[in-house]
Amino acid sequence: MIRRRQGPATRRLRLAFVAGTLVLGVAGTAGIVQYARTYWLYRGFSAPRNPATVVSRGGKRVERVKVGRGTQEVIYVRSAAIGNRSEAVYVYLPPGYFHHPKERYPVYYALHGSPGEAIDFDRVLDMGVAEDVLIAEHKIRPMIIVSPTGAPSPFADDEWANGVRRGQDWATYVSRDVVRAIDRRFRTIRKGSDRAIAGLSEGGYGALNIAIHNPGEFRVVESWSGYMLADKVTAVWGAHPSASLLAYNSPLLQVRHVARELRRDQSYFWFYCGSGDTLATQNVLFARALHKLAIPHKFQVRPGGHSWKLWRPMVNSALIVASEHFAGG
Repeated sequence: MIRRRQGPATRRLRLAFVAGTLVLGVAGTAGIVQYARTYWLYRGFSAPRNPATVVSRGGKRVERVKVGRGTQEVIYVRSAAIGNRSEAVYVYLPPGYFHHPKERYPVYYALHGSPGEAIDFDRVLDMGVAEDVLIAEHKIRPMIIVSPTGAPSPFADDEWANGVRRGQDWATYVSRDVVRAIDRRFRTIRKGSDRAIAGLSEGGYGALNIAIHNPGEFRVVESWSGYMLADKVTAVWGAHPSASLLAYNSPLLQVRHVARELRRDQSYFWFYCGSGDTLATQNVLFARALHKLAIPHKFQVRPGGHSWKLWRPMVNSALIVASEHFAGG
Protein backbone atom coordinates (compact mmCIF):
# COMPACT_ATOMS: atom_id res chain seq x y z
CA MET A 1 0.00 0.00 0.00
CA ILE A 2 1.13 3.56 -0.58
CA ARG A 3 0.58 5.40 2.64
CA ARG A 4 2.82 3.27 4.88
CA ARG A 5 5.82 3.14 2.60
CA GLN A 6 6.64 6.62 1.43
CA GLY A 7 8.52 7.80 4.52
CA PRO A 8 10.38 11.03 3.68
CA ALA A 9 8.51 11.29 0.38
CA THR A 10 5.18 11.34 2.24
CA ARG A 11 6.44 14.04 4.57
CA ARG A 12 7.58 16.13 1.61
CA LEU A 13 4.21 15.63 -0.08
CA ARG A 14 2.39 16.73 3.07
CA LEU A 15 4.59 19.79 3.44
CA ALA A 16 3.99 20.73 -0.17
CA PHE A 17 0.26 20.27 0.31
CA VAL A 18 0.23 22.43 3.46
CA ALA A 19 2.35 25.11 1.81
CA GLY A 20 0.06 25.20 -1.20
CA THR A 21 -2.98 25.36 1.02
CA LEU A 22 -1.54 28.33 2.96
CA VAL A 23 -0.73 30.16 -0.24
CA LEU A 24 -4.23 29.68 -1.52
CA GLY A 25 -5.71 30.65 1.82
CA VAL A 26 -6.00 34.25 0.71
CA ALA A 27 -8.43 33.12 -1.94
CA GLY A 28 -10.79 31.87 0.75
CA THR A 29 -12.24 28.52 1.64
CA ALA A 30 -13.52 27.86 -1.88
CA GLY A 31 -10.01 28.21 -3.28
CA ILE A 32 -8.56 25.85 -0.68
CA VAL A 33 -11.21 23.23 -1.33
CA GLN A 34 -10.64 23.46 -5.07
CA TYR A 35 -6.87 23.15 -4.62
CA ALA A 36 -7.25 20.09 -2.40
CA ARG A 37 -9.67 18.46 -4.82
CA THR A 38 -7.42 19.10 -7.82
CA TYR A 39 -4.36 17.81 -5.98
CA TRP A 40 -6.17 14.62 -4.99
CA LEU A 41 -7.42 14.08 -8.54
CA TYR A 42 -4.05 14.51 -10.28
CA ARG A 43 -1.48 14.22 -7.43
CA GLY A 44 0.25 17.40 -8.55
CA PHE A 45 0.37 16.53 -12.27
CA SER A 46 -1.62 18.21 -15.01
CA ALA A 47 -4.83 16.62 -16.26
CA PRO A 48 -4.47 14.01 -19.05
CA ARG A 49 -4.42 15.52 -22.53
CA ASN A 50 -3.98 13.78 -25.88
CA PRO A 51 -1.53 15.30 -28.33
CA ALA A 52 -3.08 15.85 -31.74
CA THR A 53 -0.21 14.20 -33.62
CA VAL A 54 3.05 12.32 -32.97
CA VAL A 55 6.08 11.38 -35.01
CA SER A 56 6.01 7.74 -36.07
CA ARG A 57 9.13 5.95 -37.24
CA GLY A 58 8.89 2.76 -39.26
CA GLY A 59 12.23 1.57 -40.64
CA LYS A 60 13.62 4.49 -42.61
CA ARG A 61 10.24 6.15 -42.87
CA VAL A 62 9.43 9.04 -40.53
CA GLU A 63 6.01 10.65 -40.61
CA ARG A 64 3.69 12.68 -38.43
CA VAL A 65 0.49 10.80 -37.71
CA LYS A 66 -2.77 11.65 -36.00
CA VAL A 67 -3.33 10.25 -32.51
CA GLY A 68 -6.60 8.39 -32.17
CA ARG A 69 -8.55 8.56 -28.94
CA GLY A 70 -9.76 5.64 -26.92
CA THR A 71 -12.99 5.53 -24.95
CA GLN A 72 -13.34 5.39 -21.16
CA GLU A 73 -16.29 3.38 -19.84
CA VAL A 74 -17.37 2.42 -16.35
CA ILE A 75 -19.18 -0.81 -15.53
CA TYR A 76 -20.18 -2.22 -12.16
CA VAL A 77 -19.40 -5.78 -11.20
CA ARG A 78 -21.39 -7.40 -8.40
CA SER A 79 -19.81 -10.34 -6.63
CA ALA A 80 -20.58 -12.68 -3.75
CA ALA A 81 -16.83 -12.82 -3.13
CA ILE A 82 -16.97 -9.28 -1.74
CA GLY A 83 -20.24 -9.52 0.15
CA ASN A 84 -22.47 -9.07 -2.89
CA ARG A 85 -21.10 -5.56 -3.36
CA SER A 86 -21.21 -3.86 -6.74
CA GLU A 87 -17.95 -2.04 -7.45
CA ALA A 88 -16.86 0.27 -10.25
CA VAL A 89 -14.53 -1.08 -12.92
CA TYR A 90 -12.97 1.42 -15.35
CA VAL A 91 -12.48 0.10 -18.87
CA TYR A 92 -10.37 1.91 -21.47
CA LEU A 93 -11.17 0.79 -25.01
CA PRO A 94 -8.41 1.50 -27.55
CA PRO A 95 -8.82 3.80 -30.56
CA GLY A 96 -10.70 2.04 -33.33
CA TYR A 97 -12.51 -0.38 -31.02
CA PHE A 98 -15.95 0.57 -32.37
CA HIS A 99 -14.78 0.76 -36.00
CA HIS A 100 -13.49 -2.83 -36.09
CA PRO A 101 -16.37 -4.99 -34.78
CA LYS A 102 -14.60 -8.27 -35.55
CA GLU A 103 -11.36 -7.39 -33.79
CA ARG A 104 -10.56 -8.96 -30.42
CA TYR A 105 -8.10 -7.49 -27.97
CA PRO A 106 -5.69 -8.54 -25.22
CA VAL A 107 -6.49 -7.17 -21.77
CA TYR A 108 -4.28 -5.34 -19.27
CA TYR A 109 -5.58 -5.37 -15.68
CA ALA A 110 -4.23 -2.56 -13.49
CA LEU A 111 -4.60 -2.60 -9.68
CA HIS A 112 -4.41 0.65 -7.72
CA GLY A 113 -2.59 1.28 -4.45
CA SER A 114 -3.89 2.54 -1.11
CA PRO A 115 -5.03 5.20 -0.64
CA GLY A 116 -6.21 5.21 -4.22
CA GLU A 117 -8.94 4.60 -6.77
CA ALA A 118 -9.32 2.70 -10.01
CA ILE A 119 -9.48 5.93 -12.02
CA ASP A 120 -5.95 6.87 -10.85
CA PHE A 121 -4.41 5.00 -13.77
CA ASP A 122 -6.13 7.33 -16.19
CA ARG A 123 -6.17 10.71 -14.48
CA VAL A 124 -2.86 10.51 -12.57
CA LEU A 125 -0.76 8.20 -14.75
CA ASP A 126 -2.23 9.17 -18.16
CA MET A 127 -2.42 5.48 -19.08
CA GLY A 128 -5.14 5.97 -21.65
CA VAL A 129 -3.22 8.80 -23.30
CA ALA A 130 -0.07 6.68 -23.20
CA GLU A 131 -1.81 3.84 -25.01
CA ASP A 132 -3.23 6.17 -27.66
CA VAL A 133 0.23 7.63 -28.36
CA LEU A 134 2.05 4.28 -28.37
CA ILE A 135 -0.49 2.85 -30.82
CA ALA A 136 -0.03 5.84 -33.12
CA GLU A 137 3.74 5.34 -32.92
CA HIS A 138 3.29 1.62 -33.75
CA LYS A 139 5.04 0.63 -30.51
CA ILE A 140 2.27 -1.51 -29.05
CA ARG A 141 -0.74 -3.45 -30.25
CA PRO A 142 -4.15 -2.09 -29.15
CA MET A 143 -5.31 -3.51 -25.82
CA ILE A 144 -8.18 -3.05 -23.38
CA ILE A 145 -7.07 -1.56 -20.05
CA VAL A 146 -9.16 -2.55 -17.03
CA SER A 147 -8.86 -0.88 -13.63
CA PRO A 148 -11.07 -2.50 -10.97
CA THR A 149 -11.87 -1.14 -7.53
CA GLY A 150 -10.07 -3.02 -4.77
CA ALA A 151 -11.64 -1.77 -1.53
CA PRO A 152 -14.92 -0.32 -0.21
CA SER A 153 -13.40 3.19 -0.10
CA PRO A 154 -10.28 4.98 -1.42
CA PHE A 155 -8.71 4.87 2.05
CA ALA A 156 -9.52 1.26 2.93
CA ASP A 157 -6.80 -1.38 2.85
CA ASP A 158 -7.82 -4.84 1.65
CA GLU A 159 -4.51 -5.80 -0.02
CA TRP A 160 -6.28 -7.24 -3.10
CA ALA A 161 -6.28 -10.50 -1.12
CA ASN A 162 -8.75 -13.07 0.16
CA GLY A 163 -9.06 -12.01 3.77
CA VAL A 164 -10.20 -14.01 6.75
CA ARG A 165 -13.59 -12.32 7.01
CA ARG A 166 -16.63 -13.27 4.94
CA GLY A 167 -17.18 -11.10 1.87
CA GLN A 168 -13.55 -10.03 1.72
CA ASP A 169 -12.25 -12.18 -1.15
CA TRP A 170 -10.85 -9.42 -3.35
CA ALA A 171 -8.40 -11.74 -5.12
CA THR A 172 -11.25 -14.00 -6.21
CA TYR A 173 -13.27 -10.97 -7.22
CA VAL A 174 -10.54 -9.88 -9.64
CA SER A 175 -9.36 -13.24 -11.00
CA ARG A 176 -12.83 -14.73 -11.43
CA ASP A 177 -15.63 -12.17 -11.47
CA VAL A 178 -13.98 -9.14 -13.05
CA VAL A 179 -12.24 -11.23 -15.72
CA ARG A 180 -15.50 -13.01 -16.56
CA ALA A 181 -17.43 -9.74 -16.68
CA ILE A 182 -14.91 -8.15 -19.03
CA ASP A 183 -14.86 -11.22 -21.29
CA ARG A 184 -18.68 -11.18 -21.46
CA ARG A 185 -19.11 -7.50 -22.21
CA PHE A 186 -16.17 -6.68 -24.45
CA ARG A 187 -14.38 -8.22 -27.42
CA THR A 188 -11.46 -9.72 -25.58
CA ILE A 189 -9.11 -12.56 -26.45
CA ARG A 190 -10.42 -14.96 -23.86
CA LYS A 191 -7.16 -16.63 -23.00
CA GLY A 192 -4.69 -16.17 -20.16
CA SER A 193 -1.94 -15.92 -22.76
CA ASP A 194 -3.37 -12.54 -23.79
CA ARG A 195 -3.93 -11.11 -20.33
CA ALA A 196 -1.61 -9.03 -18.16
CA ILE A 197 -2.03 -8.05 -14.54
CA ALA A 198 -0.13 -5.15 -13.02
CA GLY A 199 -0.29 -2.82 -10.06
CA LEU A 200 1.51 -0.12 -8.14
CA SER A 201 2.56 -0.43 -4.50
CA GLU A 202 -0.20 -2.44 -2.79
CA GLY A 203 -1.56 -3.16 -6.27
CA GLY A 204 1.83 -4.55 -7.26
CA TYR A 205 1.66 -6.96 -4.34
CA GLY A 206 -1.90 -7.83 -5.35
CA ALA A 207 -0.93 -8.50 -8.97
CA LEU A 208 1.84 -10.88 -7.90
CA ASN A 209 -0.28 -12.65 -5.29
CA ILE A 210 -3.26 -13.10 -7.62
CA ALA A 211 -1.14 -14.32 -10.55
CA ILE A 212 0.79 -16.83 -8.43
CA HIS A 213 -2.43 -18.28 -7.03
CA ASN A 214 -3.98 -18.50 -10.49
CA PRO A 215 -1.30 -19.90 -12.85
CA GLY A 216 -2.28 -19.54 -16.48
CA GLU A 217 -4.79 -16.76 -15.85
CA PHE A 218 -2.33 -13.99 -16.75
CA ARG A 219 0.65 -14.32 -19.10
CA VAL A 220 2.32 -11.04 -18.04
CA VAL A 221 2.69 -10.04 -14.38
CA GLU A 222 3.97 -6.57 -13.46
CA SER A 223 4.74 -5.03 -10.09
CA TRP A 224 5.54 -1.34 -9.77
CA SER A 225 7.16 -0.82 -6.36
CA GLY A 226 5.20 -3.72 -4.96
CA TYR A 227 6.10 -5.99 -2.06
CA MET A 228 6.56 -9.74 -1.93
CA LEU A 229 5.84 -10.54 1.72
CA ALA A 230 2.33 -10.27 3.14
CA ASP A 231 1.88 -7.19 5.27
CA LYS A 232 0.34 -7.87 8.69
CA VAL A 233 -2.85 -5.91 8.15
CA THR A 234 -5.28 -6.80 10.94
CA ALA A 235 -8.32 -5.88 8.85
CA VAL A 236 -7.29 -8.49 6.27
CA TRP A 237 -5.59 -11.32 8.14
CA GLY A 238 -6.98 -10.89 11.65
CA ALA A 239 -5.26 -9.85 14.85
CA HIS A 240 -3.15 -12.99 15.12
CA PRO A 241 -2.58 -14.44 11.62
CA SER A 242 -0.82 -17.79 11.41
CA ALA A 243 2.61 -18.04 9.82
CA SER A 244 1.18 -20.41 7.20
CA LEU A 245 -1.52 -17.92 6.18
CA LEU A 246 1.02 -15.13 5.73
CA ALA A 247 3.42 -17.44 3.88
CA TYR A 248 0.63 -18.57 1.53
CA ASN A 249 -0.02 -14.92 0.67
CA SER A 250 3.65 -13.98 0.27
CA PRO A 251 4.73 -14.20 -3.39
CA LEU A 252 8.39 -14.52 -2.35
CA LEU A 253 7.58 -17.70 -0.41
CA GLN A 254 4.73 -19.08 -2.52
CA VAL A 255 6.21 -18.81 -6.01
CA ARG A 256 8.33 -21.96 -5.69
CA HIS A 257 5.18 -24.05 -5.21
CA VAL A 258 3.83 -23.09 -8.65
CA ALA A 259 7.11 -22.65 -10.55
CA ARG A 260 6.41 -25.58 -12.85
CA GLU A 261 3.00 -24.22 -13.84
CA LEU A 262 4.38 -20.72 -14.39
CA ARG A 263 7.11 -22.07 -16.68
CA ARG A 264 4.59 -24.24 -18.52
CA ASP A 265 2.34 -21.25 -19.17
CA GLN A 266 5.27 -19.05 -20.23
CA SER A 267 4.49 -16.49 -17.54
CA TYR A 268 6.66 -13.40 -17.61
CA PHE A 269 7.36 -11.21 -14.58
CA TRP A 270 8.39 -7.58 -15.03
CA PHE A 271 8.92 -5.50 -11.92
CA TYR A 272 10.86 -2.53 -10.59
CA CYS A 273 11.29 -0.38 -7.52
CA GLY A 274 13.03 2.85 -6.60
CA SER A 275 16.60 2.87 -5.34
CA GLY A 276 15.41 4.74 -2.25
CA ASP A 277 12.48 2.44 -1.56
CA THR A 278 12.52 0.42 1.66
CA LEU A 279 10.93 -2.41 -0.35
CA ALA A 280 14.01 -2.80 -2.55
CA THR A 281 15.35 -5.76 -0.54
CA GLN A 282 12.15 -7.78 -1.06
CA ASN A 283 12.27 -7.03 -4.76
CA VAL A 284 15.89 -8.16 -5.04
CA LEU A 285 15.14 -11.39 -3.20
CA PHE A 286 12.17 -12.07 -5.45
CA ALA A 287 14.33 -11.55 -8.54
CA ARG A 288 16.83 -14.06 -7.17
CA ALA A 289 14.06 -16.57 -6.49
CA LEU A 290 12.71 -16.26 -10.05
CA HIS A 291 16.23 -16.70 -11.44
CA LYS A 292 16.78 -19.83 -9.36
CA LEU A 293 13.42 -21.23 -10.48
CA ALA A 294 14.13 -20.42 -14.16
CA ILE A 295 11.00 -18.28 -14.46
CA PRO A 296 11.34 -15.61 -17.17
CA HIS A 297 11.54 -12.13 -15.70
CA LYS A 298 13.14 -8.71 -15.75
CA PHE A 299 13.83 -6.63 -12.64
CA GLN A 300 15.04 -3.05 -12.48
CA VAL A 301 16.07 -0.68 -9.71
CA ARG A 302 15.23 2.84 -10.87
CA PRO A 303 16.36 6.16 -9.41
CA GLY A 304 13.76 7.44 -6.99
CA GLY A 305 11.57 6.43 -4.10
CA HIS A 306 8.07 5.12 -3.60
CA SER A 307 6.06 7.75 -5.45
CA TRP A 308 4.07 8.83 -8.48
CA LYS A 309 7.20 10.56 -9.82
CA LEU A 310 8.66 7.09 -10.39
CA TRP A 311 5.53 5.34 -11.62
CA ARG A 312 4.32 7.88 -14.16
CA PRO A 313 7.40 7.87 -16.43
CA MET A 314 7.38 4.05 -16.42
CA VAL A 315 3.87 3.69 -17.87
CA ASN A 316 5.06 3.48 -21.48
CA SER A 317 7.56 0.73 -20.63
CA ALA A 318 4.88 -1.22 -18.75
CA LEU A 319 2.52 -1.19 -21.73
CA ILE A 320 5.27 -2.03 -24.23
CA VAL A 321 6.42 -5.01 -22.15
CA ALA A 322 2.87 -6.36 -21.94
CA SER A 323 2.31 -5.93 -25.68
CA GLU A 324 5.56 -7.73 -26.49
CA HIS A 325 4.77 -10.70 -24.25
CA PHE A 326 1.14 -11.33 -25.12
CA ALA A 327 0.74 -14.50 -27.14
CA GLY A 328 0.03 -12.48 -30.28
CA GLY A 329 2.65 -9.83 -29.53
